[in-house]
Amino acid sequence: MLKQGRIRKGTVRRDRYSLLQLTKYLGVDKVVSHISTADFDGNHKKVGFIGHRLKLGNEKGGINITLRHLRTFLSFLLDKGIISKPIKFSMFKVNEVYRYFSESE
Repeated sequence: MLKQGRIRKGTVRRDRYSLLQLTKYLGVDKVVSHISTADFDGNHKKVGFIGHRLKLGNEKGGINITLRHLRTFLSFLLDKGIISKPIKFSMFKVNEVYRYFSESE
């Protein structure tokens, strides 16, 4: 497994992809320090980034993956003092159905 520093290359790639999705939604002119909770899930996930991803047809589980990566980025911004308060948003509850293979499969 290739790593960049202590982070797997696949994680770095997914981080970049998640940030690209957010940038495409917010626009490149949005000042990072002006990002707020409303940008993510205003009006109970009907608007904002989460609502936008739903309208594009993304699955809730896939949106959760993106949100986990963005949450890490937002925590970094808070730690560095770039944003003054935590940006919170709720994740989707996803019912995972486990399917086990039989011996014939």
